[in-house]
Amino acid sequence: MSIVSGKTSLNGLGKVSPVAAGKTGLLALIITLPFLDTWTVLARQWLVMDHELAHGSVIALATLWFIYRLGAQTERQAVLSSNLWLGSFLVVGFTVLATLSQRVGLDVIAQISLVALLYGLVLIFFPQAHWIEAGKVVGLLVFALQAWAYGNDILLLLASAVVGEAVSWLSIPTLIDGNSITIPYGIMLIADGCSGLRYFVISLALAWMLAILNRYTLAMTALALLAAAVLALIANWIRIYALILVGYFSEMQSSLVYEHETFGWVLFAAMILPAIYFAPQPRRAE
Repeated sequence: MSIVSGKTSLNGLGKVSPVAAGKTGLLALIITLPFLDTWTVLARQWLVMDHELAHGSVIALATLWFIYRLGAQTERQAVLSSNLWLGSFLVVGFTVLATLSQRVGLDVIAQISLVALLYGLVLIFFPQAHWIEAGKVVGLLVFALQAWAYGNDILLLLASAVVGEAVSWLSIPTLIDGNSITIPYGIMLIADGCSGLRYFVISLALAWMLAILNRYTLAMTALALLAAAVLALIANWIRIYALILVGYFSEMQSSLVYEHETFGWVLFAAMILPAIYFAPQPRRAE
């Protein structure tokens, strides 16, 4: 579904393709069954509602749908022999790496290896697809991986620095010590959950899906990701800043100070949805 000035389309996807559907289902079994331990580790995180990867199951399902869509759109095109060679190389190499990583418990490496393995399988199962478009489709799964957790501390430090600086401009007495901000009525702690990692990853994933749907060039995809990252960061910083103001002016009595999950998502949606709605779509030949 592409979003162009408020209108939606299916990008030329017509009737259901049994061949593409069958290949996608078989591909899902091949990538899942031999590596159940790795997928189980991920699934446990995906199913925790307040986890930074709680969106993972949606991303996984969306990736499968995009793979099917890619196959259905390209099944009548000529086979690209280079895809078969590249796909075979990736399948052999990353099957070995994923197997070894899973066996020794290197979960992050195993997960990344499975994404590369899936890419190789897509190139073999759907050799008519352009390798860049196939890479975009499979790359969506990256936004459901555990590796993003390593960015939490970085985002937390950044949020603490930016919000701390912004609070210092206020004409209210504050004491800023790292990620702790003391106001006359209590202490506001920018904790790990305030890093904005979930907003950041989901925003990037939405930009990536937009790039797939609108067939952005690599340059436009990079710009979309940059815009998504900036919007997600700003949304989180505004959220923390607003909560500090609420804490001060309510003398820490407002329920929003202690229960602000919904507030954060509403603010995030208010910034991201308009950006998606007005996202450009390159002109295509009729």
